[in-house]
Amino acid sequence: MKAAYITRTGDPDVIEYGDLPDPEPGPGQVLVRTEAVAVNPIDTYVRGGLVSIELDDPYTIGCDLAGVVEACGDGVDRFAVGDRVWGSNQGLLGRAGTFSELAAVDQQWLYGSPDGVSSELLAAGALVGLTAHLGLFLHAGVTGDDLVFVNGGTGGVGAAVVQLAKGAGARVAATVGSAEKQEICRSLGADLVVDYHDPDMDQVLSEFATGTGGIEDPEAVRTAQRELRDYLTAIVAERRAEPRDDLISTIIEGGEAGEGLSDPQAIAFSMLLLLAGIETTTNLLGNAMRALLAHPDQLREVVAEPARIPAALEETLRWDGPVQGVFRTPSEDVEVAGTTIPKGRFVLL
Repeated sequence: MKAAYITRTGDPDVIEYGDLPDPEPGPGQVLVRTEAVAVNPIDTYVRGGLVSIELDDPYTIGCDLAGVVEACGDGVDRFAVGDRVWGSNQGLLGRAGTFSELAAVDQQWLYGSPDGVSSELLAAGALVGLTAHLGLFLHAGVTGDDLVFVNGGTGGVGAAVVQLAKGAGARVAATVGSAEKQEICRSLGADLVVDYHDPDMDQVLSEFATGTGGIEDPEAVRTAQRELRDYLTAIVAERRAEPRDDLISTIIEGGEAGEGLSDPQAIAFSMLLLLAGIETTTNLLGNAMRALLAHPDQLREVVAEPARIPAALEETLRWDGPVQGVFRTPSEDVEVAGTTIPKGRFVLL
């Protein structure tokens, strides 16, 4: 079969296109003849080596796919030869990628394709659609009574959030970066679309949100964002100066995990670093991603029970706020590496 694959990480020119052996479906696996795939940021992180995980040699790139069932392995009971299917979550944790003519995929990662929907649309909406749906409905519990703000309403996940939130009946406000993107976002159903270059953006959003309780003072939000980043940056600097044998140091420095913090704590800290956009070193994002990917079972448990994340943060960082979009600084003033963070500030990420 033809495939796009790599034998080493690096710039895009490390990608090779050529022949690889046809995969055979193992027990519980479905062999899919691929009709469409999609490129996601995680694919570029893995290809570039930013996310340092063990890769097959050669390693086929790609998370998403849509196509037709070519064969079924022993024990497959959800699909039959000829079924149209789509799926995601490939190319990670030992699973082969999807940028190939054929892909052997565990049936648990596949879904039946709806009639009348092309494989191109299904592949394009796979990972971004799953991400948006989990965030909106599993974790946030969005309903028709809610107002949803989307920072970047024409990005992959952002566009999916706009459409799914509107489908649930919510009011949607979004920001974009140009007049052309404003039109695209409106066509997706957003009720309010603001160019983030507009000097009146904060006022426009505040007025739009008045009917559902309003929003925090924008300047206070920006100040709190800076405080959160300073707080986390100080922790990173402290651990670099005096490394400890625990998972926070592992996330920051890389290497083998030591004893000291529970997996939920490490996952919570990784999530916080990723969402806060801390980039004190070129590899910090990769280390945080690797820590999440290295604990898939614990990550699934934490994601299934979001209430565990604030508890882990409070235990690790004396953080006591919710972790789904809004962060709050500690319940008492905290000093970390000479930086004092005042209590009770809200941070919109």
